[in-house]
Amino acid sequence: MAPVASALDGGGNLSGFSYDDLVHDDGSAINWFNAQFYCGWGDLSSTADYDAIVDYGLVPASKVVAGAITNPSNCGSGYVDPTTLEGTLSQLVAEHSDFGGVAGWEYFNSEPGGTAAPWEWAADMSSAM
Repeated sequence: MAPVASALDGGGNLSGFSYDDLVHDDGSAINWFNAQFYCGWGDLSSTADYDAIVDYGLVPASKVVAGAITNPSNCGSGYVDPTTLEGTLSQLVAEHSDFGGVAGWEYFNSEPGGTAAPWEWAADMSSAM
């Protein structure tokens, strides 16, 4: 599932769908959420929004994959430069031994390599964790 990040901490979401109800009713059948921390629905420039989800208590860190924008042209807002994102990921790993990981949107133009070397983003984020 790929909810916007704020839908997992009791905040707003795109459709009005209740993730609280879903998790309470069928949470054991859900392996993870690719939470979208971008486009106004969350921010990965610090650990605050990820921590808000874990602190809310609906979903454990092990089921929250932090979805990040990989290039500022992919969304109107929410891009976090790779160096800052690496720092946030390092902190999340230190805070949450069961950290769910990170996902990038989109792969093809991921910074810092852009379309010539999009794999650099994944390698850098992996190293940070």
